[in-house]
Amino acid sequence: ERDWAQVAKQLQNALELEPGHLQSRWLQAWTLARGGDPKEARARLRAWLDHTAEDPRIEARLRGDAELDLALLELLGDDPAAATRSLARLEGGSMSEEARIFCARASAAQARGDLAAALRLAEEASRRDPQALLPLIQQAILQQRHTKDLERAYALWSQVDERSGT
Repeated sequence: ERDWAQVAKQLQNALELEPGHLQSRWLQAWTLARGGDPKEARARLRAWLDHTAEDPRIEARLRGDAELDLALLELLGDDPAAATRSLARLEGGSMSEEARIFCARASAAQARGDLAAALRLAEEASRRDPQALLPLIQQAILQQRHTKDLERAYALWSQVDERSGT
């Protein structure tokens, strides 16, 4: 287990030496989230996104990752509507990025109580990246707990087991 308070203190010391280091600002938000303060983490990440909006040093892929992190933090903060709005703006560049976005969209739909949409989105994540495990896990959980389709859940869990090599 990590001492997130210690990590945050060391990061703050680093930021005092170089306050404009943008990646450290993003890391600060992530550290706050891991340390149990997702509300402050969301505020810091929104500020980072606002601050870097027109910064040519920040690649579009990096901003997309930060926006996905923000959406996940919104889910953590029980704000699936905000997460859904954030996720609607995202487009993945690679198969794995697209799959992560669709997995997050599935989580937001599940948090909103739209289990049919959650399952469709998790299935779409699998189509976007057929080798990814997370979409299969999401589907298996949704099938097992929410649709009560235990045969389908078992088949999905078997695929997870097979792909993970366990």
